[in-house]
Amino acid sequence: MHDDHDAMAGPVDGVLHFAGEATWGREPATVHGALRSGHRAAERILGSPISLAELTRGVNPSR
Repeated sequence: MHDDHDAMAGPVDGVLHFAGEATWGREPATVHGALRSGHRAAERILGSPISLAELTRGVNPSR
């Protein structure tokens, strides 16, 4: 695990939220890490869970 990456993801004063592959400690430097970190930030901002499957429905990775 990359604790430094996860530490960068913490919200600042509950207002400024960071996302991006560099903030996803399980898989830094990957597209998957970028997607998952954005999902995490969205959930924090909205204050409720969001289905990742629902967000990515209709996304065709081969395009």
